[in-house]
Amino acid sequence: MAKRSMTVSEWWNNNGIYCIIIGCFIGLLLFYFFGKNDKNTDEIHNFFYKGKDYSQRLKRGPFESKGELICKDVATRLFNKPFRKIRPNFLKNEKTGNNLEIDVYNDDLKLGIEYSGRQHYEYVPHFHKDMNAFLEQKYRDEVKEKKCKENGINLIIVPYTVKHKDIEHFIYKEAKQLGYKV
Repeated sequence: MAKRSMTVSEWWNNNGIYCIIIGCFIGLLLFYFFGKNDKNTDEIHNFFYKGKDYSQRLKRGPFESKGELICKDVATRLFNKPFRKIRPNFLKNEKTGNNLEIDVYNDDLKLGIEYSGRQHYEYVPHFHKDMNAFLEQKYRDEVKEKKCKENGINLIIVPYTVKHKDIEHFIYKEAKQLGYKV
């Protein structure tokens, strides 16, 4: 007796679930390797990849501006030391209980660099829901400067008015004034 061939419908009923599972797996792999590095895919990357060089796999983290990235690159080259983003305990915001952040920091040098966008100097609706939010931003900036000084951290603040191409010169000049050998 000749073996009857399976219809497409029968084949799908027997194997369809495997095709769906394999398709989802391939989709996740493609998303993981080729996904954009914005806030949402950063969480996906973090879920899949927990290695030491995770921060180096991403060109830009979810909350890093282009100015911050330039500052980090410049500081790393000028001082030939690694710089990273930190939230030290001494920068605790008493109002919220959360630690404030230094964008670019090296502990050996006791040097922090902050890139301050326009929202640090004026009310910007995109960043501030109301004027009170802007005033809170100003308060956090003042607390950060004061607490860094109290803890022996030199803080270079790069304002948004410094063009990206001029950030290196700005940091170099400020570091020299603070007594760093660059």
